[in-house]
Amino acid sequence: DCFLGAGLVQHRAHHILPYQKSGWANHYSEKFIEAAVKEAGLPWLPPKNLFTEILPDIINRQLLVPMCDPVSRKQTYPSFAAEHLSPSAWLYTMVYIAKGLSGIGSV
Repeated sequence: DCFLGAGLVQHRAHHILPYQKSGWANHYSEKFIEAAVKEAGLPWLPPKNLFTEILPDIINRQLLVPMCDPVSRKQTYPSFAAEHLSPSAWLYTMVYIAKGLSGIGSV
């Protein structure tokens, strides 16, 4: 979501009114959403900057954290460095690439 708007569009309206088919509709409806939010007594915060606020948060929360098992959600490796220096992780990656090149899993 953050890359689609690249910080250039009012993307919050899309999450409240998801069936609008136009960025212009999102931009136009934002003023009405802002009025409704203020009327309800909720804070209306300014949009975040993609490069200074959103991307650093994504990098810290998603790219620089160790991998978790998708089922148990337990950490598989103790750190980001341990994950990337692990021989078993490298072997898994090489096998995955070889299977892809050989056509396993392709349509």
